[in-house]
Amino acid sequence: MAELLSSLLKLFSFLFFLLCFIALRVSSCGISTHIDIAHQAINWFKDARNNTDYREIVLRHQDAFIGGNPYPDAMYSGLCFKGKFHEVAEDTHWAPFLNATVRYIRKKYPKPWDQETEKLVAFTLGFVSHQVADVTWHSLGIDQGFLTTMGDVNFFGKKPAAHNVGDIGGDMVASFEGDTRNITASINKWYVPKKNLEDIYLEYYGEKKINKDEIELCTALLLLGWIGEHFGGAKLFSKYSKTSPFLMENLHSYFQGGVADMAAWSVLLWHKTIDMLEHGTDVCTIPHSPLFISCNKSDPATVLSRRQFDKNLKNPGTVTPAEILKLVDFSDINFKQTKRGTYFSLSESLHKKMLKNKNVSRGCHGSQNCHLRETSRENRVDQETLSKPAEYSSSVPYARLGWSLAYGNFNGQNISLVIGAPGYGTPGNSQHGRVYLVTSDADSGLPDKDLDLDASADMILDGTVENGRFGTALAAVDFNKDGVDDLVVSAPATGANDLQYTGTVYIFFGTKGEGLIHHPSVTIHGNGTYYNLGTSLLGADIDGDGFKDLIIGSPYAPEGGPQRGSIAVFLAKTHMKPGLDLSVHSADLMAVGEQNYSWFGYSMTVTRESGKIVLLVGAPTFRLCAKKDCSYSKDDVQSVGRVYLFLPNLSLQHMATITGHQTFMKLGTSLSVGKPYNNSEDILAVSAATLSFEGHLVDVEDIPISFNQSGAIYLVNSTKVLQSGTDISLNDLRYTAIFEGDRSYARFGWSLDFTDVNRDDVTDLVFSAPFRTEDITEELKGAEEGQLYVFYGGKSFPSGRATRECQEVEPCPGEKASYVLKRTEERSRLGTTFLSIPKARSPGSTLVVSSPRSSYKAFHSGSVHVVQHASQMVVV
Repeated sequence: MAELLSSLLKLFSFLFFLLCFIALRVSSCGISTHIDIAHQAINWFKDARNNTDYREIVLRHQDAFIGGNPYPDAMYSGLCFKGKFHEVAEDTHWAPFLNATVRYIRKKYPKPWDQETEKLVAFTLGFVSHQVADVTWHSLGIDQGFLTTMGDVNFFGKKPAAHNVGDIGGDMVASFEGDTRNITASINKWYVPKKNLEDIYLEYYGEKKINKDEIELCTALLLLGWIGEHFGGAKLFSKYSKTSPFLMENLHSYFQGGVADMAAWSVLLWHKTIDMLEHGTDVCTIPHSPLFISCNKSDPATVLSRRQFDKNLKNPGTVTPAEILKLVDFSDINFKQTKRGTYFSLSESLHKKMLKNKNVSRGCHGSQNCHLRETSRENRVDQETLSKPAEYSSSVPYARLGWSLAYGNFNGQNISLVIGAPGYGTPGNSQHGRVYLVTSDADSGLPDKDLDLDASADMILDGTVENGRFGTALAAVDFNKDGVDDLVVSAPATGANDLQYTGTVYIFFGTKGEGLIHHPSVTIHGNGTYYNLGTSLLGADIDGDGFKDLIIGSPYAPEGGPQRGSIAVFLAKTHMKPGLDLSVHSADLMAVGEQNYSWFGYSMTVTRESGKIVLLVGAPTFRLCAKKDCSYSKDDVQSVGRVYLFLPNLSLQHMATITGHQTFMKLGTSLSVGKPYNNSEDILAVSAATLSFEGHLVDVEDIPISFNQSGAIYLVNSTKVLQSGTDISLNDLRYTAIFEGDRSYARFGWSLDFTDVNRDDVTDLVFSAPFRTEDITEELKGAEEGQLYVFYGGKSFPSGRATRECQEVEPCPGEKASYVLKRTEERSRLGTTFLSIPKARSPGSTLVVSSPRSSYKAFHSGSVHVVQHASQMVVV
C-alpha cells in the first residue's frame, strides 16, 4: 500500500504541474476565506453539554477543524482525478451530507469519545462552517447575498461574472490583507478523517463512490492551494481588485455574505449541529439547505425553512489560478497515517520558507511599537505642537474598535468621545457590538495616555441583539430639545439571525449633571427585510431652530427597489419622551433613492447656503444607464456616483445633483462643506474614492504610472451648484481644486471633513486613505497601513491640481499636505474614521483617528489614536 501511495503521489505531482502550466484555470475554492471565516467564528462560539465542551474540542483539534474548513470543495478540482468526483463535492455542500455525518457519529462512536472521534467532530464543525457560508456568499436560495450584489454593483447585473472574480478574488484579498496570518495551526498541520469519510459516503450513497486514498489525495490539493495562496495570493491581489471595488471594500463587512456575517452563521449552525449530535437528527427539520435547518419551534429557521427552496440549486464551484498552484507540489507535504485518518504537514524546508514569508513585513504586530507618526512640510516649531498620540484599544479579537466615532456633551458639563466597536462579541454572544465613552477634562481634554477601554472607559453600552452590530454608526443630537446632547447608536444588522437585517436605531437621552442613561430612551425600527436601518447617521440642525436633529441613512433600504437607499429625518421636539418605539416611516422628512443598488444615503452632510439650510446626500454606486428603463446593459457606466442637494421645507425639495462620469469612481463616498479659502464662498468637498488616473515619475515624464482606484477629492463651489438648479455632470463642472492619491487601491477621500484643526477660525481639509499601502509595488512589503492628511485652510490653501508639481512621484499628497499622520502597522487601515474635537478651555483641538483593523492588542480588535494639539498651528 505504501508503494502504491508513493507511486500515486509521484504521478499526481507530475500531472499536477503539467495541468497547472497548460490549464488557464482549475477548479478549487476560497480556501483562505473559509479558514478566516471559521477562525473568526471560534471567538464567539460557546457550547458545552453533557460533559462535552465543544469549544474546547475545536480548540484542542485545530488540525482537524481547519482541515474541515475548505473540505467540501476538495473534489471540485479538475486535478482531482480529472473531476470525476464533482458530484461528491456538490453533495458534500448540503444538509443531507451533514445529516449522514451526524447519524454516522452517533451510531459508530457513542460517548465518551476518544481522540480521533473528537477530531472527526472538530472536522465536521469545520466543514459545517463552509456549508452555510457558501449559501450566503453565493446567494443560494436567498436574495442579495454577497456575489449577487457584487454582480449588480460591478458586473452589469451578471452574477456568473461576479462569481468568476469573487471566489478567487476573495482569497487574493484575504491573502493580501493577511487574514489567516495568525492562524498558526493552518500552517503547521491538517488532519483529515479519510476512513470515516469513506464510510460516511458509503452510507450516504449506498455504494462506494470514492475511497479513502482518493479522499486523501484530493484533500491534499487543497493544502497545496492554500500554501500557494500564502506565497502568491498577495501578488495577484490587484488583478482581481481592479475589476470590483465592491469585493475589496465589502469582503469583511457586507451585511449578508460578508466574512463577519458568514462567521455569525457558522456559529448558529454549529449549535444546531450539536443539537443533532446530542439528541439525534430527528430533533431537527433538515431541508436541503443548511441555512434553514431548524431544531426547535422558537428557532427563526422554523419560519425560514418554509420558504420555497430549489433542491436543484447547485454550488457553482470555484476556480484557482494556475499561477497559485504551480508554486508548490506534493513533495512539499508529509503524510502520516493513523487508523482512521491522515495528518498532512509541511516539509521542513517549506515550513521554514512559510514562516519566513510570514515575517517579511515592514510593519509591526501585537505588542510591538505601532504608535502613530507625524510628518510635516512645515517647520519644526509646528511639528512640536503635536504631542505623542495616545492609543485607546480593546483586547477582543475582531471587535473593529473605531469603526465609528462621535462626540457630544451628554451631561451638560464635559465633552465625551464615543467609540463604536460593532464586531465586539464574546463566546456565546456573537457580534452584539459595544460602544465606549471616554470623558474629557475641561482643562486638559481627553486622556493623553494609552487606555484599555474595556477596563478604563468612563461608560460602556452593549448591544442586546446577537449579531446586531450595535455601534456601526454614531451621532450626537438633541432629540428632546433639553439643551443636553443625546447619543444615537445604530445596529443595522438587527434581525440577522432570521435573515431579516431590518436594523434598529437607539437614542440614549443625556441628562444635565448625570450623563447618559444605560438603556435606550427611544427606539426606531427599519421597515422590512434588508432595510439595514442606520448604516450611516448624522446629527445636524436641519430646520434652523438651533437643536441638532437626527438624520438616518440606510443605503441598502429596499425603498422602491433593492438597495435604492433612504434618508429619514427626525426633527428634535420637546415632547420626545422616554419609551417611544418608532418606525423609520414615522420620520418628519424622508427621501429615497431613484435607482436600484445606488446606495442613496451612504454619506450625508448639512450646510447653510445664502441663509438656506441644504442637505446633501451621496449615492456612490449610482450608474449611468444606457437604456431608458435603466435595466442592465454592458454599455452602462457603473458606480459613477451621484450627489443630491435638497432644501428641507415641508418635504425634502430636490434642487440639484452632481453626477460622476468614470466607471467605479464612486462620487459621493464622503461629503463636507466649509470655507477653506478664508472668504465667504462655501466649498463642497466630495470624494470619488475609487477614481483611477495616471501619474508619473517626475524625472521620467514619458513613463506614466497607473493609479487604479486611488481616489480623489473634488472641491466645488456649492452655492453655484445650488443656484443652477439642474443635474450637472462632474465633467461639466468647474472645480476649485482636486486632490489626488499616490497609491493604487488606497481609497483617498474614504473619509473627509472640513474642520478647524488648528483653531485659527478657518476650516481645514482633513481626509484619509485607509487602504493605502506604503510599498508602491503593493507586492514586496506591507499592506493597508493607511494615512491621514491635513491641509490647513487660509491664504496658502491650494487650488487647481493641488497634489501635482511634485519632486519625485506625481501626485504627491504627502508632500503637499500641511502634515500627515501615518502608522507602521500594516493592515490596520488608519483613517477609516476620524474627527476633530475643540478643547473647551484651551486653544487647539484633539484629532481622533481610528484603525479598526489594527491588531495592536488582539487580531483585528481595532484601536483609536488621540492626537493633542497643544497650541495654535498657523500656516503663514
